[in-house]
Amino acid sequence: MTVPDGIDFGGGNIAKILIGIAGKGNEHLEILSNIAIVCSEEENIDKILNATTEEEILELFSEVS
Repeated sequence: MTVPDGIDFGGGNIAKILIGIAGKGNEHLEILSNIAIVCSEEENIDKILNATTEEEILELFSEVS
């Protein structure tokens, strides 16, 4: 989920991207790893925030797998 105006969860850090995950067993570890890799690049954050379709976002994450 993207929040263009952001949400302050405290400490003055504004979150503009919220990601919920679910995994069975240890699947969540690979999911978290992929999220961390994609979100470590500022360019990818911009792509997520500017995406107009779900497919654009999913494509970013599928390139890591």
